Amino acid sequence: MMKKILFLTTITLLTGCGDDVITTLKKSTILEYPAYTYGQILDNRVLCEDTKWDEAKTHNGVTEITYSCKLKQGINPPYSFDLELGQKVYDKEYQIEFNRLDELKKGISPC
Repeated sequence: MMKKILFLTTITLLTGCGDDVITTLKKSTILEYPAYTYGQILDNRVLCEDTKWDEAKTHNGVTEITYSCKLKQGINPPYSFDLELGQKVYDKEYQIEFNRLDELKKGISPC
């Protein structure tokens, strides 16, 4: 079973000075938990046997980062997943993050 979290943003925002896009994202702090990075939180989840990060470009030039967690055998999360509810949560969180990244992009200068 794989769980995925999708991060979308423009390549110009995530391309750091010398770092690739995935490394830059993994080093980014989480807005609500600034003491932690996405990499610290997502790569160290107890219920994951393995994690994977992938990068792809969409048809309109947006860089898409996909995080996957292969659940450990025998781990049964204490919740059930409702696809419709999951899509609503994803849409809301995507818009919040997109707006935040758009604001951050305004303050970034080239290296």
